[in-house]
Amino acid sequence: MELGKVGVVVVGYPGVGKSTLAEKYLQFVDLESNSFKLADEHVDDWEVIYCQAAEHIATEGRIVFISSHKIVRDYLLSLPQYNDVKIMAVVPSQELKFEWIEKLKERFEDSELSKDWYAYTRARDHYFYDVNCIKEEFEAREYPVLEITSMEYDLKGLLDQFILEKFGLSF
Repeated sequence: MELGKVGVVVVGYPGVGKSTLAEKYLQFVDLESNSFKLADEHVDDWEVIYCQAAEHIATEGRIVFISSHKIVRDYLLSLPQYNDVKIMAVVPSQELKFEWIEKLKERFEDSELSKDWYAYTRARDHYFYDVNCIKEEFEAREYPVLEITSMEYDLKGLLDQFILEKFGLSF
């Protein structure tokens, strides 16, 4: 990836492929939000540290995927826009609701991880609301949103094209 010192922070809806890309390509980082929260303790302002870490990594010319938790989005979208860190979101379309929820359910059944259970149940109960909120919040700040419209997609290919189109960056 040739981004120089310009990077991208990508808020990704559960199941879009954040971890998969980060496992395959060095330019992608999946910054796991659970690493910034302690299970047994209330940690004040964890989202601030989390977003600052994402921005710092992005300034190294990386594409950093972060969670789509409301608290994370609120903090990230409250920050001033910087030239060296571009911000965007990736969400599935409303039409994919049932297939997406099934995908998240299968992921949980395979992994049995609590974070995957949370992602599945949150999508099951709030899919339309969450996807609409992300789109509206980002568009209100004039940040681009990549919408996945098919279950058969290549996230890397979509991101390559989208980031080039929206930010003039290629990798």
